[in-house]
Amino acid sequence: MRALLLFLLFGVAAEAAELKWGKSLRESYFSAVDGNRIGFSVKFPPRVEGLEKYPLVVGLKGSLRVKPSQDLPFIEVRPSRGNVWGYRAISTFDVMQVMAHMKKNYPVDPDRVYLIGSSAGGSGAMHLASLYPDQFAAVVPLVAAGNNYPIANFLNLPVVFYHGARDWTSAICDARVQYEKMRDFGSPTWLIEFETAGHSIPRPHEPLMKWLLEQRRNPKPRQVAHVCETPEFGKSYWLKIEEFIDPHRPASIEAVVEGRRIVVTSTNVEAYSFQDPPVGPNRTHLSTSVGRPYHAGAAANLFQGEPLVVVYGTASGDQQRIELLRQAAMEISACGGSDYGVLRQRFPVIADTALSEEQTRDCNLILVGTPDDNALVQRSEIPDPLKDRVVSVLRRHRDRLRYEV
Repeated sequence: MRALLLFLLFGVAAEAAELKWGKSLRESYFSAVDGNRIGFSVKFPPRVEGLEKYPLVVGLKGSLRVKPSQDLPFIEVRPSRGNVWGYRAISTFDVMQVMAHMKKNYPVDPDRVYLIGSSAGGSGAMHLASLYPDQFAAVVPLVAAGNNYPIANFLNLPVVFYHGARDWTSAICDARVQYEKMRDFGSPTWLIEFETAGHSIPRPHEPLMKWLLEQRRNPKPRQVAHVCETPEFGKSYWLKIEEFIDPHRPASIEAVVEGRRIVVTSTNVEAYSFQDPPVGPNRTHLSTSVGRPYHAGAAANLFQGEPLVVVYGTASGDQQRIELLRQAAMEISACGGSDYGVLRQRFPVIADTALSEEQTRDCNLILVGTPDDNALVQRSEIPDPLKDRVVSVLRRHRDRLRYEV
């Protein structure tokens, strides 16, 4: 009966998707971050005979001014949670959830997903692509601001910078510096400058869209390089950073296939893994721990979809101080950092004495107060993740290593 029910539900979903071709509409996904349904806009092309999977174009605060058509058949989505500048934090999670929703419910080609952004959206596109380079076939930042993205992460990802030479909002020198660094590193990148344009890109945009739709993701490049600030963003294609030596510093890793061997060079990497590499056995080395491992920068990486609780201390016994810490916790629960602005919903706030075992085990915790304020620090039943961790991984204790597998 269950199998029949699933089949019927699938049939209904497929039929509903069929009716949406050639239309623009609002879609939504359920966000585990705040328990709400989050809407976003979608444009579908006309149904193309013989085409089973369609490219997906993700537009951040703008895109190319090209409509899906028979000649340029693609699905376009515009995520809505772009209130965080440059698509950091909760906006990063939003874009990835929109992509996951579209891949699950519509005939999206996973090797033809493209990221486009304009202005702050262009900065966001570069930031997002640097975190998840293996998810995209190409990136187009339009008049983007900023150039502080790790160059190594674009080794296998085509990037086309489009910029007006008279842009006084997003200085073109940022795009030039980024382009030159990526070119020198060996990344597939281009810079298209428009001498008379400012903070916009002249039409027509169809030639760029046509080029874009011709790009395909390579899921197994023979050389992979990756830089990240936490292991949550440590995956790139078939290589993944599992653990840092020093959690307060970024880690970097490079793996090159040479014949039948893989040569790995890394900095600040305690453990890494191969996941279905181009050569050799399918080695998946996993790290497991009791409780959540500690990663530095929690306050800067709050909103990636994981459950979060803000805990204020009560150990001082001073009611005035406890109330002050509670108010501070309430402020933090609605803020993603110093410049992220205020969110619409707050994350849970709880006293240290009221925190449950499940919350301790399953949630990211932000502790408000000094060690003397917060009784949670002294709770002996909380496992030390570094002490109790059980590791079955490729380990290297030197800060710099070259290892052949």
